[in-house]
Amino acid sequence: FAAAGADVVLCHHAHVPQGVEAWGGGVIAHGLGNGLFPHNPDPSHPLRNYGVAVRVGLCARGAVDLEVVPLRIT
Repeated sequence: FAAAGADVVLCHHAHVPQGVEAWGGGVIAHGLGNGLFPHNPDPSHPLRNYGVAVRVGLCARGAVDLEVVPLRIT
C-alpha cells in the first residue's frame, strides 16, 4: 500500500508491537500489538503486555502528522 502512495499503513494482527518505519513518502506500522487485550499466545514474550496506538493528523493533502503512543497493560 505504501508503494502505491498510501500515507499511512497500519498493520494490526501481531500480538506484540513490531515497529514503525518511514517508507517512501509514508509510514508503516508493522504491528500495533494487542492494545489493552491481556491475552497473548506466548506468555514468555518480553513485549506481551505492550501495544501501540497511532494518532494521525489529516488534512486535504493527506497525513501531515503521526504520533506513536505506547500502551502497557499492568
